[in-house]
Amino acid sequence: MVARKSRVVWKISLTTSHYTTAVMLRSAIQLKLDELIRVTRDARNDLLNLEDRPDAELQRLKEQFSDSTGLVTQVANEANKD
Repeated sequence: MVARKSRVVWKISLTTSHYTTAVMLRSAIQLKLDELIRVTRDARNDLLNLEDRPDAELQRLKEQFSDSTGLVTQVANEANKD
């Protein structure tokens, strides 16, 4: 019985450790992406810190990015102006 409890505790600990690592990795990736967006001349800085945006705004951005004629055309036109 004691061995079974220790295995359960070990599994919970392992799962928690994996989750914590995943969260830290996600945060590190987000920070790096934010840094790259800031230093890229033509980047859309309004896309920084998306994880803090309201759901309605995220949905609007998702629709904007999925619109293949909208955003892609807009970005291409802006790039051709230079």
